Amino acid sequence: MVKKFDSLDEIQKYYDEKTNTYIFKENGKYIDIVAFNFNLNVEANIDAKDIKAQSINAMDINASNISAWDIITKDINAENIDSYNINVWNLRANNIKSGNIEANNIYAHDISYWAVCFAIQNITCHSIKGRRENAKHFVLDGALEVLKQ
Repeated sequence: MVKKFDSLDEIQKYYDEKTNTYIFKENGKYIDIVAFNFNLNVEANIDAKDIKAQSINAMDINASNISAWDIITKDINAENIDSYNINVWNLRANNIKSGNIEANNIYAHDISYWAVCFAIQNITCHSIKGRRENAKHFVLDGALEVLKQ
C-alpha cells in the first residue's frame, strides 16, 4: 500500500506525542510506502518502512541507528550531518557529499569524502577522492571498481 501525504496536517494522526515520533502504521502493520509530496520539516523521529522523496535538501541532521534497504536517490544536498550506526544495503545515488561513509555495497557516480570511505563488499563509482591529505578508502571483502567515463 502506498500512502501519499500532501501536507503536514495529513500526517498528524501518525504522531505519538510520548515518543515524539511519527509512526506510519495502520492496523499494527507498517504502511508499505510513505510518500511526502510537500516540504517536510519536523523536529521528531520518523518510523516508516519505505519513504520515497525527491530533491532532499537538509542541514543539521543528527541521526542514530539507521537501517535502510534499496535506497535510490538523486541530488542529496546536505550540510552538517552527524550520524552513528548507519547500515545501508543497495545504495544507488548521485551527488552525495558526506563526512564518513560506511556501507555494504556502494554504487555511486563521484564519491567525495572527508576522512574514510569503506565498504564491506564492493564500491563501484566513476571517481573516489578524500578531501584530507591522509584520507583512506578501501573495501574489506570485495573490490573497488572505478568505471571509465
